[in-house]
Amino acid sequence: MAVADSLSLPHELREAIFAHAGGSAPDEACGLIAGRDGVATRIIRCRNIAEDRPRKYLIDASDLRRALISMDDAGETDAQGTRGEPLGIYHSHVRSRAYPSPTDIADALRWPHSFYVLVSLSEEPAIGAYRISDGEVIPVGLR
Repeated sequence: MAVADSLSLPHELREAIFAHAGGSAPDEACGLIAGRDGVATRIIRCRNIAEDRPRKYLIDASDLRRALISMDDAGETDAQGTRGEPLGIYHSHVRSRAYPSPTDIADALRWPHSFYVLVSLSEEPAIGAYRISDGEVIPVGLR
């Protein structure tokens, strides 16, 4: 199966991500996006346990494990059908734009087939979706 080149993120899921981000500020919010073939079906909020939560995120291991099991059980895997890999990972940037930071790019090695969705709360709330492959950030369509 081909990798989806755009992410369909329904309005209610976008709004849920913005609400999570706004409610977590000044810390970064984080979570997973469940779905299949480039279509998001739900988001799963996770706890950010990074030491510097206003500038970084680290998904709590127990939240991650629970979310991945839930997605596997529901058949909500990434666009290539990879078990244990979410369709997407989302997090917020409180003071910068909705674009992956160097830390985000380095951390993306774990899930090379996932979409990365970033929300910015720095000015007008903004959202962007990307693929990150071998250190390269590739903007993707967000429907």
